[in-house]
Amino acid sequence: MIVDNASRDGFPAYLSAWAASRANVMLILNDDNRGFAGGNNQGLAAATGEYLVILNNDTVVTRGWVLRMVNHLRHNPELGIIGPVTNNIGNEARIDTCYTEIDAMHLERPLPR
Repeated sequence: MIVDNASRDGFPAYLSAWAASRANVMLILNDDNRGFAGGNNQGLAAATGEYLVILNNDTVVTRGWVLRMVNHLRHNPELGIIGPVTNNIGNEARIDTCYTEIDAMHLERPLPR
């Protein structure tokens, strides 16, 4: 499920072509920007998966990230929602990292503070 919140840079055409080549991708192209929460709610309402993930358009993830998160949920059935750690936020999810280039991010496995 991908929700585009009224991009004006040709990205909707790119997304349309990309989604058309994948049978398991649903694409919603909004005519107006519904904001971060509105776009998320729209995507969640249309999604049909057992596990749902919300990502910002500028999110960078490491290899295998989704499997690690799903496995955590599978091994802890009392949990209903989880969130990742990050090096770019101002709350308890923030972790310290040492890499300086995005290509080195996957080499580091920082521990939460």
